[in-house]
Amino acid sequence: MNDIGMQVFEFLVALAGIKELSELLVSLHELDQSIKNTLSVVGGFTIVFGILQCFLGYKLFKVWCGFIGFLVGGIIGLMLYASGVFAGSIILQIAGFFIILLLACTGAYVAYRAYLVGVFIYAAVTAFLVFFILIGLITNTVNTGLIGGFIAGVIFGVIAVIFRRFWIIATTSVSGGITIGTSLMMITQSTESIWSILVPLLFIAAGFVIQYTTVKKSPQFRGGVKVISVQPSQPPPVYVNVAAQGTQGQENTSGTSATPATPTTPVEEKPPQTSPDADTEPLPDVEKTPD
Repeated sequence: MNDIGMQVFEFLVALAGIKELSELLVSLHELDQSIKNTLSVVGGFTIVFGILQCFLGYKLFKVWCGFIGFLVGGIIGLMLYASGVFAGSIILQIAGFFIILLLACTGAYVAYRAYLVGVFIYAAVTAFLVFFILIGLITNTVNTGLIGGFIAGVIFGVIAVIFRRFWIIATTSVSGGITIGTSLMMITQSTESIWSILVPLLFIAAGFVIQYTTVKKSPQFRGGVKVISVQPSQPPPVYVNVAAQGTQGQENTSGTSATPATPTTPVEEKPPQTSPDADTEPLPDVEKTPD
């Protein structure tokens, strides 16, 4: 009986374990479904940003620059706050919070208004992040990644300022196409290569062509201020009404320059008139005087 009881007990324990395992599987399935739904919602928002970036990136570039400038200013303020400058009383901490907000808003304003500064910051931050991660992974040291990322950021920032039109169109098309492909993967819950490779490439090419053909070249665009050259207006011509007197070529005595005289209309000569009854003397010619 003891052996049978033990077997029954083990069976019940196993059955309880199976029940707990099934409950765990159900909860994991619900969690997975919840994550998928969240990713679909996030993908619906990010695809809008990707479309704007891909096809209107050049025209909206100042807005992105302002956003990047806000982040840079906020990070500088957070670094100051973390260094312990505002440590101490509650008044200093509140002042530190407002200084962080002020630096962030200042960075956004400078990056938005100063066009070339915004281009430099945008390119430098992007290159810094990319090369910091790559060099850090290769060398396995943080300091080397920081130095390499800083140098790459300065170099790519200067290149972006020199070739800003091409650089802005290329970077916004690439980032927008990748964002669209990633968003479609999140919405469709698919990991096929068509969403991760083919769709981004198609959108990158379409965005670059559309932006490059629709954005007009403006070589006079410098630093966010469009210089408009104003041509001096010429005075209207003055017309002088000179009475037509004399023959053609008569000089105008009222001015320094000679004004050609209006040619006179030749008078048609007519034969002498005769009286219908008389055949003796012809009637005298009637001399026509000019009006």
